[in-house]
Amino acid sequence: MKDYKDLPESIISIPSKSSTPEEWILWYDELKRRYGKFRANSIFLYAFSKLGDVSLKSNDYFYKQMLDRGVEIQDQRSWLNKINDFYANYTNTFIKVGIVAGIGFLLYGVVKSLPLLYAIKYGRK
Repeated sequence: MKDYKDLPESIISIPSKSSTPEEWILWYDELKRRYGKFRANSIFLYAFSKLGDVSLKSNDYFYKQMLDRGVEIQDQRSWLNKINDFYANYTNTFIKVGIVAGIGFLLYGVVKSLPLLYAIKYGRK
């Protein structure tokens, strides 16, 4: 069996059901520093499935922090939170597309009316 005496306390002390989201996040960060992302993700997900508080899966802060770190915990958030995330992620894109489309229609209208403006200003020949 492997000797775990050389492991730091921060890795040995696995968070529990009563641990805060921050404690789980810090523990994951320690795992990632020591073992790399792939192994850390596997270890974290296994430990969290056995010891993690199910309510943390619906905690937006925890969910987003872990997602930013590349850990995909099964999403137990409410459908309202999911809709909110959708709008938060895509609202800027929709606004930009709307602005570009509006400018495009405005320019089209100006270009389309140029012959009429020319005819009014200089008279028809």
